[in-house]
Amino acid sequence: MTGSKRINCLSEQQYIQLSEICDKIISNNLSEESVIAQDFIHLPRMTPLASKPYMEIYASKVPYFFLHLMHIVRNVAFFFIEILKSLFYQPTNFSGLDKRVDYLIISHYLGYENSQKYVDSYFGKILENIRYENSVSANVFYIDHNSYTGLFTKKRSQNDLALLSNSIGLLHLLKIYWKSVVSLVRFSGLNSDPVAKRISNKVRIGLFSPGTIRCLILSHHIERTVTGLVPKCLITTYEGHSWERLCFSGARAAKRNIKCIAYQHAPVFKYQHAIKRNIGHKYDPDIILTSGSLSKDYLSKCAGLKESRVALLGSGRWLPINKNSYNYEQKFSIETCLVAPEGTMSECLILFGFSLVCAKRFTNIRFLWRFPAQVNIRMLQRANSAFRNLSDNIFISNSDLKKDIELSQCILYRGSSVVINATLSGLLPIYLSQEGELSIDPLFSYKEDNRCIIDSDDFKDKIMSPAVVSADLIQHCQNMYTEVNVSVLETYSNEIN
Repeated sequence: MTGSKRINCLSEQQYIQLSEICDKIISNNLSEESVIAQDFIHLPRMTPLASKPYMEIYASKVPYFFLHLMHIVRNVAFFFIEILKSLFYQPTNFSGLDKRVDYLIISHYLGYENSQKYVDSYFGKILENIRYENSVSANVFYIDHNSYTGLFTKKRSQNDLALLSNSIGLLHLLKIYWKSVVSLVRFSGLNSDPVAKRISNKVRIGLFSPGTIRCLILSHHIERTVTGLVPKCLITTYEGHSWERLCFSGARAAKRNIKCIAYQHAPVFKYQHAIKRNIGHKYDPDIILTSGSLSKDYLSKCAGLKESRVALLGSGRWLPINKNSYNYEQKFSIETCLVAPEGTMSECLILFGFSLVCAKRFTNIRFLWRFPAQVNIRMLQRANSAFRNLSDNIFISNSDLKKDIELSQCILYRGSSVVINATLSGLLPIYLSQEGELSIDPLFSYKEDNRCIIDSDDFKDKIMSPAVVSADLIQHCQNMYTEVNVSVLETYSNEIN
């Protein structure tokens, strides 16, 4: 819980080997969408949670037969569940939507917070600017991450949200499974070494996995939506997931000359192989729009993206900073530490668990816990009973990010991009690393070794003699997000005209 013990993680050498093997498998099977639909072979981003399936490949004492059997049973159970859902499926009605728009945007629905209006943290500010300037037109469809139990594509009239269904009609579902059967027969695996062979076997079973089938269902919905609305351009978020590739493929199947655009909305991470290379034209973005000048420069230099144009769009997370009002030489003491994990239970357990230990040791420091939208305190307590009794100096935030930052002097983080705006506001960034793991630090490209800690003794050193955030780091963070400029979208829309 303290973050000091060594954990089982991939080494950098293993990560590189995996990247090479998976890219070869993709290259050998570009005609098989059921292969490309598997997140496993794309290595989107190597967090400790995401690395677990890969650790099985390198484990010496893994009962592979029983592991594969368990996955097969899961796939069969999922098949019958999808059959049942398909009987109640209703296709989307496009009659109330604008047709022949400039942009079809695919965003993400994560649920409502505090019963308020849904805030799109991916494209929200961009959509505001589009509507204000009225230079281009757009329709937005949302992938529903809130649950996978819905049977219909739902239109929420209150907030005008069109949610893409997680299910599909029976005939199309059977076609998807038949496509996976054909891919199984045609699959070109690798047998050059034990690791490549294990990966190939995992991909074969993954042809029928829930993730693969859902990805293919989404691709079908995108193809049907493009056919119905005839947009000039399709925009998705860009994190390296398989569904992004299948969205581009589905859109091009419906409209050959559609412009496929990927929006890199989050920071680029050191171990995020999938966004740094193309795999084959129909799966690749024509244009990559970036959230900041730093990521634009970084992706422009990636040799694997030479077939895609890279341009700067900006981000709704951008904050204007008055450099003249910030005194870089000021001295300060740590009274409140903002704790901001990513939106997974595993990351919340790691970061909140570490701060729980620190709170008991450093009773003079207030720890302000900021929960991500996907996790709350009750879920955390169910996952680990240690969180049922919190120290008096632990406070759970119900405020917006700006208020939390104003109350704090430092931020304890791991992979959360909250650290960028926090650092821009002068908070001291403290990155918790688990010994032996690959870095998930959003600020990795700014070389500053003394930002990292691995235990509560390191944390003590940080808070007892806090270092003022340097002007160079402030500038680095300012380049990670820049102000939104929707005229870029108008340019690409006009290209098709």
